[in-house]
Amino acid sequence: MGAMTRSDRRRMIGVGTMLAALVLALASHDIATQSDVRLDLSLGRLDAPGEAVRRAVASLEGPTEALLFFSPRDPVAARLEPWLDELSAESDHLIVRRVDPARQPELARRHGVEAAGVLVLAPRGTEGAPLVFGDRPAMARRVLRRLDAAFLQTLGEALAPPRPAYFVQGHGEPSLRATPRALTRLLEHSGYELRTLDLRRLPEPGDELVLLFAPRAPLETSELEALGRFVAQGGRVLAAVEEPSVAAAFAPLGVRGRAGLLHGIDGRARIRSRASAAHPITSNVSDALWVDGAIAFERADERAVAPLRVERAFRDVDGDGRRSEDEAVETQAVVVATRGIARAGGGEGRAVVFGDVDLLGDSSLERPAGATLVRDTLGWLAERSGGRVAPPIATSDAELEVDHAAGEARVAYLLAIFGVPLPFFALAIVTRRRQS
Repeated sequence: MGAMTRSDRRRMIGVGTMLAALVLALASHDIATQSDVRLDLSLGRLDAPGEAVRRAVASLEGPTEALLFFSPRDPVAARLEPWLDELSAESDHLIVRRVDPARQPELARRHGVEAAGVLVLAPRGTEGAPLVFGDRPAMARRVLRRLDAAFLQTLGEALAPPRPAYFVQGHGEPSLRATPRALTRLLEHSGYELRTLDLRRLPEPGDELVLLFAPRAPLETSELEALGRFVAQGGRVLAAVEEPSVAAAFAPLGVRGRAGLLHGIDGRARIRSRASAAHPITSNVSDALWVDGAIAFERADERAVAPLRVERAFRDVDGDGRRSEDEAVETQAVVVATRGIARAGGGEGRAVVFGDVDLLGDSSLERPAGATLVRDTLGWLAERSGGRVAPPIATSDAELEVDHAAGEARVAYLLAIFGVPLPFFALAIVTRRRQS
């Protein structure tokens, strides 16, 4: 093989430089998007608080302190203060204070703060809930990156301790692990702690929520009667069924399931429903809601109402998918809400029964109308006149996807693309000039 010419060497240097730049660009993109590597925390401001955080702060009903337990000149606190000040403009009830734990050790001990790097949210005069940023940059960056979600979770813990949400088991219901993830996330974002329950061990009515989700086998009469007493005494129940034989005995919850799954007049099981603007759980639903193979209900209690209906549908009693002469086309109720009798101290019980499990499924909750329906259902069930409950902070994941470190990631990406390859280009130019 002949000796390498000067032209060949220049081409090799140029190709090597371009390959190095390409590898660095791809590596920097991977780092910026998949890891927690970020630039120094002193860079820039945090993005503005998201709409879900603003709504939660605006709904505060009493003085709530945001105490920044950070040492002086801490770069994390320097970024948090403007973000919190912007939030405090949403409500006079949010008071932001910077606290040096070394100078105010008694206040730090009162809120359980053992080291600097903690934001405490606390209704005035009470022990607060901590949001820990820590003393390691990597940990602080992870919290800052998803600050909206972390702030909302801490605010919910500060205003009201987690309430249990009991998923009934024992009738073919899915396990907690198999329950739609969008539903369990929404419950957790609403301040609920997820547990399972045997109906033979129903708790005394309090701030808990009992969920009967997709039972396959009928409940025993004693279990249904226990649920009815639970609601009558102030308890809250959310049920979703898709088996007519299961729903047929739901009279203790104020409804009865009717025989046959619903079909539209064209014979299809997927039907558009109509939300009532007169009930709190559907008044904010503006887009279409679709049901598929839904159960129709009739009222078993005068206090029961139907916020969601299907118009011009028939119950396919014989299961052949076609309408026969005795299968009348009617307006059918597919979601029914009922109230128990108001009782002193415990408030009135409430129950909502869905005739289509898919309304609480992942695909429905990914759509604005479905998410609004379920969020407002949870809000109506949790409401207690005269009692304190967690603020209405039930949110979808999309509302919490504010990435407050995205700006730094872009800066790192641009520096990697344009800054790092520059020495290689400079080397190529110098080498070329020396050889020419």
